[in-house]
Amino acid sequence: MDFDFKPRLRHCTLIKTENSDSLTIVVGTDYFSVETTPENYKKLLALKSMFDGRRTIGEIANIQNLTINEVLEVVTQFKEMKLLSNSSQPSNYISGRDFIEQISATSTMWARQIGYHRLFTKLSSGTTTRAVAIGLFIESFHYVGSAARHISTAIAHASDPRAQKILARYLSEEHDHSHIFKQALMKIGVPNEHLATAHPTIGTISLTNMLCEIGRHSSLAYIACTSLFEARAADADQAETEFRAICELYEIPKESADLFITHFRADISAGHTSLLSEYVRDTDEIPTTVAHEAVNYMHDLKHSFDQYHDHILAYYEDISNYIPRPKVDYFCL
Repeated sequence: MDFDFKPRLRHCTLIKTENSDSLTIVVGTDYFSVETTPENYKKLLALKSMFDGRRTIGEIANIQNLTINEVLEVVTQFKEMKLLSNSSQPSNYISGRDFIEQISATSTMWARQIGYHRLFTKLSSGTTTRAVAIGLFIESFHYVGSAARHISTAIAHASDPRAQKILARYLSEEHDHSHIFKQALMKIGVPNEHLATAHPTIGTISLTNMLCEIGRHSSLAYIACTSLFEARAADADQAETEFRAICELYEIPKESADLFITHFRADISAGHTSLLSEYVRDTDEIPTTVAHEAVNYMHDLKHSFDQYHDHILAYYEDISNYIPRPKVDYFCL
């Protein structure tokens, strides 16, 4: 392998199991295992940060204070595992079928990565407060209630009649689901009049704004993003089991959990993760630049969900904060 070779790792999720010497690398729906040691784990992560296609093997070795052979050993292993990008021979177009398959696999990976967030880890392990569990319901109420805003934005900026038709149907099926979360919250004990004046956290506002921004710029990107944020049938049973366990742990009424699951199951039945297939199925080729844009928006949205969950923890774990979060009244200044 040439020392001037610039390794670029495929986009992946890293999972380190506690008390294990194995690092799992997830690429789409494929899982790879790399053996490491506690001493070498951080070195491997630092080395991985260099595999962005912008540095040669020689430059990486120099920056990481490693020998050429040490870097080559890892690069060779990743290449044999097909973990390195094959974009050295870029094409100007991508087939519609390949695009659908790749986005589906990547959406599965990123959706599960969203589920690895420490918010759910803390909720599942009982290491946070009941306020956080309630906060998840409250911010879900706000987020689901924003559907009409971002879907309407996507429709308003869609120039393709096919996209307009798909998004119009999507809007009709999603525009009024927040009442389910309102009922769930009222059963938890959050008064309706408090919800009427509740204000979402900045993370929730940013998530909604991100979806609007994507809808304004690209119909393909927005529809591709639905495969990321809509409920997935493959994960449904496990997600329901874990969610009900969290509700029981934090003494959330079963009726509230049932309502949450009702919405979750309804989304799966509606088949909203298949909107991209419906939109692209008759498209022979997609310009590579357009595909890049859609994937980058999806990646930004994935991180926007991370921020959304960060802010639920940050706000609702603070015992001095008002719940639900109220709007600021001028006369309180």
